[in-house]
Amino acid sequence: MAIIPILILSGLLLPVGILLQIYLSKRGKWLGLILPTICLMFSLLIVCNLVVFTGNTSTVLTDGNGVVIGGQHNEHFATTAEVIGTVLPPFLLFNIPTVILLGIYGAARADVRKKDQLNKMSIQDLE
Repeated sequence: MAIIPILILSGLLLPVGILLQIYLSKRGKWLGLILPTICLMFSLLIVCNLVVFTGNTSTVLTDGNGVVIGGQHNEHFATTAEVIGTVLPPFLLFNIPTVILLGIYGAARADVRKKDQLNKMSIQDLE
């Protein structure tokens, strides 16, 4: 039951985000990079959280009443390969929107450059 509002909200936000990216990309060179930068920062935040919490485990032993009777903390320093294997898939996954938004930015800027070139040619023809 809770999934339906999420799907409706996602279905509304996705086109709005795409239209906003197109609008910002056509308005200015730097404005079109705002949304991809936000997506990139979000993915970096997730990756930093993964790195911080990789390898540390804590176990708490309680009795039947919830009273703590013991605990153990294990700290494992991950190798570089383990960190890369842990970080790379989420980084790539969370950067899919970044790549899509950069593609929209590139296409919109190409249209703007094409129109600018046509305007320059028209002005030169009038001279």
